[in-house]
Amino acid sequence: MTKQGPIYFDHALMDPALNALVSRLMNADVFNRFRAYCPQTALGQPIVVHSKVAIVDEGFVRIGSANLNNHSAGSDTECDLAFELDGASESSNSARAVQSFRGTLISHFLGSTAEKFQQAFDLSGSVIAAIERLDGGA
Repeated sequence: MTKQGPIYFDHALMDPALNALVSRLMNADVFNRFRAYCPQTALGQPIVVHSKVAIVDEGFVRIGSANLNNHSAGSDTECDLAFELDGASESSNSARAVQSFRGTLISHFLGSTAEKFQQAFDLSGSVIAAIERLDGGA
């Protein structure tokens, strides 16, 4: 990963750990399905996104304050909320709600709309392809 955080704290403490994690995930990705995106300004400067949301396969959503590190897991008081759609079909109301939430979050950083993201996703069946279609290299 080549992007760096905009402040010294990020350069010194956060970037090395993040870069190591992303490298490990990329090396483990035998199916070429892992992507790490970095939103940026019109001038190409990285935007720090302090978001703790995970959406996995339209069937699991996690929103919370915990970081994925020993400090959050061991000594901080954190609040996380997780939803798992046990056995829900892709066309269920719950799955559509997760898809809509995902589309809203992603389209925000693409400067697009959730509807355009969903259309791009429906064409390809792939979140990666939808992002790349709407990104336009920005």
